[in-house]
Amino acid sequence: MKKVGILILILLTALLLPACGGGSMDGGSMEDPYEAYGVNRGDGQLGFSILDDPPKAIAIQPIMIKKSYHEDALLDMEPMIFEKGTSNSFSFDFQIKHESGESYPLKGTVDMKYVRDDSSDLFEIDTDTYGYATLVRDGIYSNEVGQHTVKGRSTSFSSFGGDPEEYLSFTLGVDKKDADQADGNIGIVYCKITGVKR
Repeated sequence: MKKVGILILILLTALLLPACGGGSMDGGSMEDPYEAYGVNRGDGQLGFSILDDPPKAIAIQPIMIKKSYHEDALLDMEPMIFEKGTSNSFSFDFQIKHESGESYPLKGTVDMKYVRDDSSDLFEIDTDTYGYATLVRDGIYSNEVGQHTVKGRSTSFSSFGGDPEEYLSFTLGVDKKDADQADGNIGIVYCKITGVKR
């Protein structure tokens, strides 16, 4: 009888602990963002709706890094769930091919913090990337592979091709270091908004 009581206690503990856990939400409580905001895919209204009324929680899935004249780098990641003030990070490591046929490294780490304020930025983005960038010194453009750490990147909503989906996107920034200026970016990260909780 004592063993049965212990077994019941263990089962109850296993069932109750997840409900008493930390503040992060599970993906099951999320709604489709288009349904939650009453907008249609392809209308270009999701980003405006989210900025006007930021959700209490949002699920973001980084899916791709696009860089001009290079092949796309596809990210294989699970969605990350953010509540106000929470942060998540992810890393990537690729060799991406330029249209010339040469391949270049593209690797780094992205830190995302959901600020959910009234500004145009839902997230604060810090990037630390090793990749191919263009720097300008004394008016001369130089293509270089190097490490670039940039804080405070801004986010936007965008689509590409004929895809009706609106993605949260941001650039992998270039630290100009000793150069006069940095031209362009190391790539653009596209994140699918897989769910929201309003």
